[in-house]
Amino acid sequence: MKKKYFTLVELLIVIAIIAILAAMLLPALNKARKRARSITCLNALRTSGQFFCMYTNDFNGVLPSQDATSGTGRWISVMSMLYYGAKSTDYASTRSTIAGRKGFRCPENATKATVQAWTERVNYGMNNLLGGAGNAKNHFPINKARAPSQTLVIGDGQWSDSGWFNSHLTTNGSSYAEMLVQGPSIIHQNQTSILMIDGHVERRTLHNIPLSPTHTFWTGLN
Repeated sequence: MKKKYFTLVELLIVIAIIAILAAMLLPALNKARKRARSITCLNALRTSGQFFCMYTNDFNGVLPSQDATSGTGRWISVMSMLYYGAKSTDYASTRSTIAGRKGFRCPENATKATVQAWTERVNYGMNNLLGGAGNAKNHFPINKARAPSQTLVIGDGQWSDSGWFNSHLTTNGSSYAEMLVQGPSIIHQNQTSILMIDGHVERRTLHNIPLSPTHTFWTGLN
């Protein structure tokens, strides 16, 4: 019996059909992958929220200092020592302790290479305006929060052109263009993931983030 082979035309048609199907499926797969990373980010923030709750229970109801001017005083260094087992709050210890852990990392940003040691493992930033402008070094008492479910604690951090993630989030009230540089990073399908003082997590679009630096979302006071 004579064997039947594919002709070149038939082979090209099959390849074309496969290519069309792949082109149709890949966007859906990429979208699903991004959605999965967004869910993982929310879970990581929930874990961080548990650490913040433990901190407030251990330290008379106050949140850790954001302290953007001091490496060893930054919230991430303190939290790593207290709840992740770092031996001290210095950069090297923080970095080695949280290496490979997911509590302070967003999978959407986890592949970015950084030049700042401790931020290699941290993709989130803390609200720099809790208690009002200039209060970053202080410890905000959560009982002063007028609306805990509406006040930001931490969220997706901004990538710095200097080669690291900023450990703080803020707004100067000038424009949403500036918010894209200073505020929560809009990296999850035009949304950002954030943790509030009451411990719940949510996603917001850029224009659902208050622009005013005196808004309750930022200060917790109004």
